[in-house]
Amino acid sequence: MRTTCTAIVGTGGIGTGLFYRLEGNHAIGREESRRAHRLQRRDACKQHIVLHYLATLLRDLGCPVTVTPVGAVGDDEHGRTLCGEMAAAGMNVEHVRRLPRAATLSAVCFVFPDGSGGNFTEAESACERVTPTMIDRAWRALRPPRERTMVLAAPEVPLAARRRLLQHGRAVKAFNAASLVTAEVAPAVRQGFLDFVDLLALNRDEAAALARMSAAANARAIVDACARRLVRRHPRVRLTVTAGPDGAFGVCGGDVRHLPAIPAKIVNTAGAGDAFLSGIMLGQILGWPFVAGDVTCLHLGCALGSLKVTGQDTIHTGIDLASLRRFLRQRRQNALEHALQPEPAGRP
Repeated sequence: MRTTCTAIVGTGGIGTGLFYRLEGNHAIGREESRRAHRLQRRDACKQHIVLHYLATLLRDLGCPVTVTPVGAVGDDEHGRTLCGEMAAAGMNVEHVRRLPRAATLSAVCFVFPDGSGGNFTEAESACERVTPTMIDRAWRALRPPRERTMVLAAPEVPLAARRRLLQHGRAVKAFNAASLVTAEVAPAVRQGFLDFVDLLALNRDEAAALARMSAAANARAIVDACARRLVRRHPRVRLTVTAGPDGAFGVCGGDVRHLPAIPAKIVNTAGAGDAFLSGIMLGQILGWPFVAGDVTCLHLGCALGSLKVTGQDTIHTGIDLASLRRFLRQRRQNALEHALQPEPAGRP
């Protein structure tokens, strides 16, 4: 199967965490103590999640694309386990450093009875020690191909390191994808982060920060405000915004498209936005149109994000090409399912 790139290079968080289900759906109070129940769920961090689905689905599709995470874990049990899992998924982990004097990133995730939730992520970890110099060394060793590379700059490592990776990507005319958490949006804009971005993936709260609006505002109004700002300052940047039950939006050159959420039984929403970004990136790799048409990157992002919520772990390890196509068939997404045909065995 022909692809627009032969190499994916990413940076971002690599870590693990615990899940607790809270009692009661009301928001957590500033000085509140609340009972919670520990869940047998596994958490993962953003770079790992996005690259896992890309590595798995590209392998199943028969696409010869190398997937290389760049980052750091502690020289501890969690770090060794995570590196093993990434390698088993088909990633090249030679540029994930194991730091002896730092702990692997960890988080505490909370889930409300209605399935929504969030997390508290450790501020000091091996991920915080990922530097521009580490990115430079990995890039020189990899020598990614010109005009055939895709870059991922995901949260949970410092902005400076992510910016450096995007700069390297721009120098070889890579397709640069990035995401930001809410607190990073304003400083990233001030620092010119978006000058090096082709695709920006945000959730509703993050998009509200970009639009300088309340996250309680109408989702379409938030996206429209983001579109106006991007057209004015960064016209080449494509934008996606996930809005939970309100579906997802894609913005390209001021053109705003909306897709409703695909119905699915919600088990755990954590990681759904990252799975969505994987689908968007996979569609780009396959050369699909971004938002205009019946089979687009936006359609694939919505499908992968919706399938993810049916699994209990942050990475739904049951997702592969067969399960994704079955999910699409069951929901009568026939055009999308047909477009995801694996390469016949033995065909170059």
